[in-house]
Amino acid sequence: CITMSKRSLPSSTEQGAGGAKKPRVKEPVDPSVPTEMCHCYQNGEFQERLRKFWQNKQAFHDEPTNTTLLDKPFQCCVLPNFIEDSGGFLNGLKNELLRLKFHEKNNDLYQFHQSDDLKKFKTPHISALKTMFQSKCLPWLRTVTGINLSHTMDMTCSKYEYTDTLLCHDDELEGRRIAFIFYLVPEWTKEDGGTLDLFNTDEHGRPKDVAKSLVPNWNSFVFFEVNAVSFHQVSEVLSPSKTRLSVNGWFHGPPVDRPCPYIEPAPMLFNPIPAELKVLSDWVSPLYLDVGVQSSIQQQFEAESQIELPEFFLEEKYKLLCQELESVSLPWTVKGPPNRRHVHIAEGSSIPVMVSSCLEFLRSEPFCRLLAHLTGLDLAEDIIRPSLEQLDGPDSETSAASDETSAAESTNTVAVAASCSSSKDGESNSNIPRAIVNVCSRDEDRNNCHKAVPHSEHSNNTTPISLPSLEDTNAPSSSHSEDENASSALIGHSRPVANCRGDLYYWQHGDYTLASDFDIETGEYALETALYFCCEGWSPDYGGVTSYIAKDDDEELLSILPTPNALSLVYRDQDSLRFTKYINHRATEHRLGSFFALAMTYKESGEESVVPETTS
Repeated sequence: CITMSKRSLPSSTEQGAGGAKKPRVKEPVDPSVPTEMCHCYQNGEFQERLRKFWQNKQAFHDEPTNTTLLDKPFQCCVLPNFIEDSGGFLNGLKNELLRLKFHEKNNDLYQFHQSDDLKKFKTPHISALKTMFQSKCLPWLRTVTGINLSHTMDMTCSKYEYTDTLLCHDDELEGRRIAFIFYLVPEWTKEDGGTLDLFNTDEHGRPKDVAKSLVPNWNSFVFFEVNAVSFHQVSEVLSPSKTRLSVNGWFHGPPVDRPCPYIEPAPMLFNPIPAELKVLSDWVSPLYLDVGVQSSIQQQFEAESQIELPEFFLEEKYKLLCQELESVSLPWTVKGPPNRRHVHIAEGSSIPVMVSSCLEFLRSEPFCRLLAHLTGLDLAEDIIRPSLEQLDGPDSETSAASDETSAAESTNTVAVAASCSSSKDGESNSNIPRAIVNVCSRDEDRNNCHKAVPHSEHSNNTTPISLPSLEDTNAPSSSHSEDENASSALIGHSRPVANCRGDLYYWQHGDYTLASDFDIETGEYALETALYFCCEGWSPDYGGVTSYIAKDDDEELLSILPTPNALSLVYRDQDSLRFTKYINHRATEHRLGSFFALAMTYKESGEESVVPETTS
């Protein structure tokens, strides 16, 4: 398995054709460029004192040099004025670095710009720096840390600007033993962001809270041992005018044993809540209760495994939900750990009344049945599913006969719920709304979308997906208790056994989730849904976009921008990972600077055992 740091922070060791390492070539150094590690750090007495405190894992501060050695949350040393700079070496180095070609690095874990490994470059100041690190810094670190470091060194230049960040990780990768950062920044304060944050850990060895934040300083050198608890991050740069420039990398050495990663327990699943079919018409736009529309959506979903359904809730319901979310102050719980996520989730008892009813509706049996119609997944075991030929529609005579039967037995389909809601001036509730073209998510499909989705007067061209008649299921069963009989009568004798879970999220500046190979949900097939609220005008530049990527090569398969009153449906398999991009400081430009989401997961019947749901 590859950890997040392994996947996201690849080694920069240079290789030649066929993967063979290129032979080391001695690089010419311009003798006119002097560079030297500060003499105060090369003093034998200073080295011995620092070595003693490091190897005894004790904190240390040296007043003359202002050197600081932290022992908590993990060992980390800060050396100010690291390089002698009598000849303007540092400004020359900075200018050479800024002339390099930088590559944008942007995924779930980070956003910044980085150069190629500096071993490729032979300009005077960069060459002098590399030589100094190999000839002076490397043996010095061997003495202080007691680690038998090899000559292998990774060294790149990183450039962080406004909203750039590197989220919580531990740097662990085979061979990395000492991580280092050498800063070439302008005058910097904590308010500028870009701090090196060090995390403490919980009883499972997972990062917990930021225990120490180190502000970057010109010509300072920071190093720490890479180990199982060396969790750190570069906080978001908040200054729109400053550049956080650094030379950073790793010294390599003998590998050490690593503990097995902690695997989070599987989230609790619930049985759907019994309810009457008519609850669908209380919440869902009549469009999606039209069986013709349902079958067209199902065809597209089965072909693409994802779809977005605009204007999903009744407009009145959506507005009331938004008003309640904006007006009520909730006690949000921050859920971590930071190397997996930083999200705000509402506790069940604190969720306001209408939002709670909405969450209950998304967990209900009728909604599971509707999802089964829309996706073709086995979310309700007693639905009779048509073949693809049936979905394409029978001939008109058969269709007309079928419609007559459906009219006589209107309780046989999910569409019966539409008849429970009256419309103005006697108009049909199955009219197609103006945004139906958005049901087709790919541009090349949009020309066919109007043809694929039937209008109300043509909805009889598609064979409905049948549910059992309520009238046929009211008879009690001797094998059920009275309570079970009552629940079964609401929706049908054979209850759906889809398993579901879900939460109310408050997404704001600093929130994110990371893709992880150790996510307990990674190994399961599941239908994931999300409904967004109060996100009108949200820009992808703010972050908060949910992406699905291929597990093996990080190829982006799908991205979902928070869209008001749109239900996203995604069927995720075992070979994909999901993350939500870090919400950056630009989100403060938004009206609220935040948005809400009801995110649900549904597993097909028979996938695994569940915890019974209650309606109390």
